[in-house]
Amino acid sequence: LDPSLQALYPVNTWEHARSPAGSRLEFLPWTHEVKIRLRYVEIGSNPKCSLWTSGEPIAEFDPHGSSGDTELLFTVPRTGVRYTLYFPTISVIEVVGIWPAESLEPAPLPSVIWLAYGDSITHGWHNSDPGLTYPAITSRNLGIDHYNLGFGGAARGEASVASSLGSISCDLITLAF
Repeated sequence: LDPSLQALYPVNTWEHARSPAGSRLEFLPWTHEVKIRLRYVEIGSNPKCSLWTSGEPIAEFDPHGSSGDTELLFTVPRTGVRYTLYFPTISVIEVVGIWPAESLEPAPLPSVIWLAYGDSITHGWHNSDPGLTYPAITSRNLGIDHYNLGFGGAARGEASVASSLGSISCDLITLAF
């Protein structure tokens, strides 16, 4: 959401907007080991990350309630194919680093971008895996990109949120209240 409008958002909408629901890294590794350092600024009730490829989960990481810097070390079975690391649906994190940077490249972006705005179901509030939100599943199945703007308990269609949504370039918008 647009930070310049923060004062106009209800408090719980802004708080939920800080969690990375739907945020992910998509990359093509040219090495079998990938290390990603995340900083858990705030640990939520579901802080798990998951790594997917070819529509299947291959690894999961749970920091077990520890905030601060955490390293995820993944051994990927195949090089040169798309991997997606889904960030937690309920936590506040920052990406600190990715190694080996020289052996990774960003995955090509799909041509269709979908903005999914909605409530806790869109957000994936109680999913066991962040790769199992309905926007993530739909995007994988259709080969499209998505913005998950689900706000658990806070999707009420406020004018401030509508202003932010209207500023995002996309091809498709769904609203779920």
